[in-house]
Amino acid sequence: MEQQMILKTGKENGFTLLEIVVVIIVLGFLMGVMLPTLSKIADSTEERAFEQGVINIFMQARGNAVIQNETNKIQIGTKTIESKLNSKFLNKLNSEIKKINSDKKEVLFYSDGTSSGLNIEIFLLSNRKILIKIDEITGKVMVEGDTQND
Repeated sequence: MEQQMILKTGKENGFTLLEIVVVIIVLGFLMGVMLPTLSKIADSTEERAFEQGVINIFMQARGNAVIQNETNKIQIGTKTIESKLNSKFLNKLNSEIKKINSDKKEVLFYSDGTSSGLNIEIFLLSNRKILIKIDEITGKVMVEGDTQND
């Protein structure tokens, strides 16, 4: 009787343990590289949304002044922003404010769309600083920068 040798041709089904280990190592490396980037993107998106919410508070006051044909006021404290147009976001914002620096104690929005103007720095508990300028002539609300406050 003749013995037959079985030669491997490399066409067996499935993966070897070595191949699986190599894939897991490569995936682990890629996750380690990508995770900080994804975290920064998420933080940046959250910060922009928060910044937009602050702008919306002032824009809502301006819009209501024009629509209702009356002067609308937002009061600026050392740690709070108050408006008769109180919103859930304004309550959330006030709970996250560490300090406010402002050139005025209030900003008025008039029925013609103009304002009394305002420059304000909002320091948040998360060590972020939001700089806002409200133009007197146009009433436009602008964020001048959102910076890390180390």
